[in-house]
Order: sequence, then structure tokens, then C-alpha cells
Amino acid sequence: MKGRKKQVLTKNTTNVDYKKVSDFFHTQLKTHLKDVFIQKTTDGWNLFNRFKIRKANDGYYQVTSASWSDANNFGMLKNAIAWTIHIQHGRIIEASNILLLDKRLCSLEVEIPIHKEMLDVTKDMSTKLIYLNKLEEDILKKHYYIDQMKIYINTSNTWQQEAFANSKKKSKFERR
Repeated sequence: MKGRKKQVLTKNTTNVDYKKVSDFFHTQLKTHLKDVFIQKTTDGWNLFNRFKIRKANDGYYQVTSASWSDANNFGMLKNAIAWTIHIQHGRIIEASNILLLDKRLCSLEVEIPIHKEMLDVTKDMSTKLIYLNKLEEDILKKHYYIDQMKIYINTSNTWQQEAFANSKKKSKFERR
């Protein structure tokens, strides 16, 4: 091996090895690796060779796919990722719930500061009690929605851990 030049594979390489490696990754990506393929790019995330998540100028995370024209917007990246995992597993109702919970959490992020401000500036005691009640209700809703979202996030995390483990097992068998 001494004195042997290290060969770097690039797109311009005409070597048969590059074609083999390229074909291997292309085939693997189409089979079981597509279930675990998550890639961070310079402008966002690619998931399952199907979804793209990008942070928009308004601060929301946009999830797009080649198979549909509209983008779904999420307030938090982990909610967007959980949504894509549920869609990938065919759990459409749960994915819809994630989208709805995310929108409700975003709404509460706007409403809570407004109700706090109104509580602080209001002089009338009965109006103060109304805003205090609204604020407490918003805070309770937020905790409830976060707890519900955690269930979906933990489920998607479990599915991905299992997919990673299964992918490793399949790869070991294929190498033999």
C-alpha cells in the first residue's frame, strides 16, 4: 500500500468505482435508507428524500414536497419534523393534529403578551379580572397543547430510533 496514490472519487471521475458507489447509494436511498434519510443542508433540512424544511423570512418553518404545491408552516422546527415523520408513516390524522396544535401554540404566543399588556394598562377592576382570567386560560391551553405535542414528538422520535436500528441491521446483513 506504500507509495500508492489515494484516489478521490468525484463526479468527473470516469472510474468504474465511482459508478458502483453512486449506484449503491442511489439504490440504498430508494430502499430502506429513505426511511431514515435526514440531512441538514445550508438552507434547511431534507427528510426521507421527500420533504424539504426551510426557515422562511417570517420566522416560520416551511415544509414542502415535490408531490404537492402548498407549503405547511410551523412555528417550531421540531413540530415540522414530527409532522413529516407522521406523514412518512401514513399517520395522516396525527399529522393533522400536529399542524393544528402548532397553529394554536403560535396563536397563543401572540395572545399571551397582548393579554398581559391589557392586564397591566387596565384600571377598572372588573376588566382586570377578565384579562387575568383570559391570561390564565391562555397559559393553561399552552401547557395542554405542549403536553399533547410532546406525545406526538416522542412517538415520532421512537419511530425514527426504530427505523435507524432496523436500517443498521439491514446494512449488516447486506454486507455479508
